[in-house]
Amino acid sequence: MQHEERFIELMNNGDGMTAKREAKASIFTEVFGTPAYGLELLKALHPELSDYTEDDISTVTIRNILTNKSYNDLGILARDKFVILVEAQSTWSVNILIRILIYLAYTYKNYITAHELDVYSEKRVSLPKPEFFVIYTGKGERPEQLSFAREFFPGDTPDVEITAKIVQQGKEGDIIDQYMTFAHTLDQNIQKYGYAPEAMRATYHYCVEHNALKNYLLTKGIEEVTSLMMLLFDDETVMRNHDAQIRRESRAEGRAEGRAEGRAEGRAEGRAEGKVEGRAEGESKMSTLISRLLSLGRAKDLEKAANDPEYREKLCKELGIA
Repeated sequence: MQHEERFIELMNNGDGMTAKREAKASIFTEVFGTPAYGLELLKALHPELSDYTEDDISTVTIRNILTNKSYNDLGILARDKFVILVEAQSTWSVNILIRILIYLAYTYKNYITAHELDVYSEKRVSLPKPEFFVIYTGKGERPEQLSFAREFFPGDTPDVEITAKIVQQGKEGDIIDQYMTFAHTLDQNIQKYGYAPEAMRATYHYCVEHNALKNYLLTKGIEEVTSLMMLLFDDETVMRNHDAQIRRESRAEGRAEGRAEGRAEGRAEGRAEGKVEGRAEGESKMSTLISRLLSLGRAKDLEKAANDPEYREKLCKELGIA
């Protein structure tokens, strides 16, 4: 148990990793990161594990230490025998295989550290068996399985291979089927109402009525679920606006410095390095600001901060973010 607790602690520290995420994927992590729903998902993916209980599983999702948000969607350690990584996708991309490879390496790194395994010894170390699933809620039929070798090195045989099972539907009424209903209903309501509270409320009522994540939704309540979704929507908007602002500022700086410095190559290289470091510091600062404002429920301040550098600095001073 001590090793397992250390493993979970390491996974929660995330090494400052960042990732682009969608609101639906964040809800997936929120729901299935709980022991009860994580167990339901495990049994839906592996019906033969019917004797497993909540005590047999641990959530080992990688978390971003800067923003306290998940880096991948879901990681489950089951009886120290399986480590199951699950990603929720609504937009199809075979690049998910690359991300899964990165997630697995990080997960094993922390597992080895937590269990104090010696990978340089002659004795073979024992690791939980890895399995990968993609819960796909987007449009169009997709293959039942993705292969890293086939997708990225067709006709060749690379030394590294991973495969991920693609799940596009569950059995009627099971937890995967319920999540699919939730995701599709949310998409339809966003198209109808936009990224507005009405979209979430309509989704909530429909899903409760049609027994899609009903217990989770009723436990949280309509106001808490709506607030959570709106914060996630605002977070996405803030990050998109922040990225766009960084690009605009970078282009403006580049044009101004290019005209001013011209042939001063040495100084240009130094300035380029400084700008890269400065942007990294700025993004870290922004991530911390987002995390603090979200925890305080200040969604309006988030959106304003994304478009107003002076207001952003004011908030950082107010919250003591250096």
